[in-house]
Amino acid sequence: MDICILYGGRSGEHEVSLRSAASVVKNLDPTRYRITAIGIDTAGYWNLQQQVTSHAVPGQGERLAILPAAGSVSIAPADGIHAETGKLKIDCVFPVLHGSYGEDGTIQGLLEIAGLPYVGAGVLGSSSSLDKEVAKRLWRDGGLPIVDFEVMDRSTKAADRAAA
Repeated sequence: MDICILYGGRSGEHEVSLRSAASVVKNLDPTRYRITAIGIDTAGYWNLQQQVTSHAVPGQGERLAILPAAGSVSIAPADGIHAETGKLKIDCVFPVLHGSYGEDGTIQGLLEIAGLPYVGAGVLGSSSSLDKEVAKRLWRDGGLPIVDFEVMDRSTKAADRAAA
């Protein structure tokens, strides 16, 4: 089976993703799985990687593009205009991305639009669990016991934050 490890990303947890991906690859049985590593650099570019290590920063390698509804990831030429130069064989994507643009449903939505199967939670589960307010409300409304909570964000007045 051809497994694509998708890691790195634009979030502030980029380095955590590198370590997580290295751990996943280390623990996949190479007699059962062929691994294609795609590193997403901090600017959001997808790059084919020769290996996954906990300290390698994605950014080198052939630039890649995902083709919506085609069920494939393709190697894009340097100019990035036409992405039909060669398709990678991928049976399943294993996203090892943390935080925004990874655990928040965005990558899951992209993979679903592209017709690529993946492991983990879907779009709704990912987005609702990363949004802590939504998650707490869903748990509460579902009858699960939760501790009291209050939502504070950048729009909350300084005085309100100090009083909380």
